[in-house]
Amino acid sequence: MFPERDGWHWLSLEGASPIPVEWNADHAPVAFDDWGWALGDYDDDLHSPEKAAKSMCYHGPCLTPTQIAEMLAAERERCAKVCEERRLPDFSMPEQWYNNGCDHCSNAIRNLGAAP
Repeated sequence: MFPERDGWHWLSLEGASPIPVEWNADHAPVAFDDWGWALGDYDDDLHSPEKAAKSMCYHGPCLTPTQIAEMLAAERERCAKVCEERRLPDFSMPEQWYNNGCDHCSNAIRNLGAAP
């Protein structure tokens, strides 16, 4: 069930640090209660969604480096556009200096490069 969600996700017990846990739909061949979260290498560590919902907090999927880079690039572009939108009409030198600062900021944000 839910093979499109196969993969690693962050889960935690109440108040504990999140840990990566694998969701594998293949562990659910027959019974609704037997599919779910593989919390180790043993079949008795499988948790049904009901058991997991009562004992664990879901934090989200474990993102790949590519997904993180794409999200970071999109966030940086939004920030750069905010700088560009702050430009003032060029009527005098102070506005030009201000606009140069806006341009400098938007260019610097776009040129930050890959995430460390």
